[in-house]
Amino acid sequence: MHGVAREGGRGGGLLAVSENWVVYGYWNTKAKRHEVGVLSLYEGMMGPLDLNPFKVPLQEATFSSFRAKPPVVMQRTFVFPKALKHLAATVTAQGISTKNMVAVLEGGQVAMVPRRLLDPRRPNGKPSQAEASEGLLQYHPYLVLDPRAFVSMNQTVLGAERVFVTTAVIESTTLVLTAGLDLFFTRATPSKTFDLLAADFNKEFLLLLLGGLLVATVGLRKLDKDRKLKSAWQ
Repeated sequence: MHGVAREGGRGGGLLAVSENWVVYGYWNTKAKRHEVGVLSLYEGMMGPLDLNPFKVPLQEATFSSFRAKPPVVMQRTFVFPKALKHLAATVTAQGISTKNMVAVLEGGQVAMVPRRLLDPRRPNGKPSQAEASEGLLQYHPYLVLDPRAFVSMNQTVLGAERVFVTTAVIESTTLVLTAGLDLFFTRATPSKTFDLLAADFNKEFLLLLLGGLLVATVGLRKLDKDRKLKSAWQ
């Protein structure tokens, strides 16, 4: 069991769970600012030689929280630039895309916060080569929201209170519905549109190329058939 207490924290209920991550938001009455806390839970740590073809860690077929060891918890707290109304995590059909957080802000905007900004593993100093290869950024207590990451774009959702996130048929896409006095629906791409063709993709040239390959295949097949027939008569 792991407990977290925030002195001066007020405004509970803002909580989102994504895989082994727990993200919560609150108002710090002592510091007079909005903050976001992040917890990531891991089953344990493995040494560099613990997993190899000759040594496989023992794993039970079923998991029970009564018998399992307490998870290793990593924790970070960030100062959020705006007041939060609701939190949710992006979900995709196969779970391959990055799990980002979707935040409804008090002003009626909906922002997608990249997961790597909230990663509690962010080092205090300059990231090492191994940490940089994982995409970990140096820890900074203040979060800066990228205006390009606002899924509401230049729209304001009046009275926005809650956000609902669900999957789409395409793996790269998650569907976002914001509810309040207004309803705002859009799609978001946490890991970019890696399984979609670009909007300026030249479809006509592709069809022309496929048609040319088809004609060339039929022509070469006929030439090969004539060659075999001619060689048989010799």
